Amino acid sequence: MTEQTRVMFGRVAALLEAEGGSLDDVAKFSIRIADASGRQELNEQWSALFPDPASRPARQVTVGTTKAHILVQCEVLAVLTADGEHHG
Repeated sequence: MTEQTRVMFGRVAALLEAEGGSLDDVAKFSIRIADASGRQELNEQWSALFPDPASRPARQVTVGTTKAHILVQCEVLAVLTADGEHHG
């Protein structure tokens, strides 16, 4: 799960960057993990990605993914503006 989580967060960051944003623009992550035992791995990567607890986006984690081979997946709500101001 560690590798899939790393790739997932990397793709989110790349997508936001391609649109002129960053992870600072994220308001909420909805994350699904295949098994509750993966929560610790997720938390470790989450803390590395957002080291300041006071500036982390909202997060919802549920257990159960859409396909057996998918160990982690997410939906992201981000606010991007034309002026480049961060609103996450």
